[in-house]
Amino acid sequence: MIRSSCNATRYAAFLMSLVLGACGPDQGSTRHASTPGRPFHLNAMPKQTPPCPPSVEAQEKSTDDGPSDPSFCEASVQSEQRDEMLAGSVASEGCQFRSSATGFRNVSIKVGSRQRSFIRVVAADYDHTVPHKLVIGFHGHGLDGNSPRRDHKWPLIEQMAGDAAIFIYPHSAGASWNGGAGSPDLAFFDELVKTTGEEFCVDKSKVFVHGFSNGSIFVNSLVRQRGSAIRGLITVAGSGGGVRVPAMVIHGQADPTIAYSHGMQSLRMYAQANSCQTPVDFNKLAMDTCTALPGCAQETPLIFCPWRGNHHWPEFTLSQVWQFIAAN
Repeated sequence: MIRSSCNATRYAAFLMSLVLGACGPDQGSTRHASTPGRPFHLNAMPKQTPPCPPSVEAQEKSTDDGPSDPSFCEASVQSEQRDEMLAGSVASEGCQFRSSATGFRNVSIKVGSRQRSFIRVVAADYDHTVPHKLVIGFHGHGLDGNSPRRDHKWPLIEQMAGDAAIFIYPHSAGASWNGGAGSPDLAFFDELVKTTGEEFCVDKSKVFVHGFSNGSIFVNSLVRQRGSAIRGLITVAGSGGGVRVPAMVIHGQADPTIAYSHGMQSLRMYAQANSCQTPVDFNKLAMDTCTALPGCAQETPLIFCPWRGNHHWPEFTLSQVWQFIAAN
């Protein structure tokens, strides 16, 4: 537990320094009830595929007694969706190879002179011919890579994604993340993207990062230094930020560890960077739901999910987190 002497402002400053200190680990394992929120809507959200017209083959399959064989229509739609996805992707080297290393895996790689470890989750029906989104999550201080799945229910997002994404949950070295220039954690991120793309079919233009608490502060720093490699980020119960990038900010109004004001400031910074309507009118942003800020550039949406809880990742946001990733 966090020592009582560490108030929200001091602890936020402590995490910003990214150096171990007197306070204990983040309260990542504490679960709290939350009010279900309304899904946000983005212009960039995938559109429903309209019924396809009968192909020549389908017409040949038709009879006077019944409709065309629906399998032809389904195959046509899937082919069109696949072509659209491939047209906008940057396929990694791993798209040339099959891999049987699917499911949940504990993996170790060498970064510089050190061994670093992480959890990798790949769908059982993984298709090596289709570029996948790569989603990398950074845990809070004092925790490890199991925390997002154990404490924040990321397996639910994995289920929503199916074979559309590959998920990575790295373990920190020393219980926290360091986003400073030249940090070994920056090299770790680079190697995660590189080695995953070499083994699996990854869309190198669709790398997403998310972080909780100290992990959130880290991804806000990471996107500043590795912005060209990151398509979007989700920052939860953290601080910092302000680079032009699709972003989702989640923060609890009653957070005693990193005060809600830090989340508000992160939102202001991203709103400015993403050309959203400013100043941000927080009175129009409802609690316990996710809202797309008005006026943002189409290619850099900004979503805010404030809630009445404390230092935790609220479960009501999970479906909207996947919508955000899927839409960008």
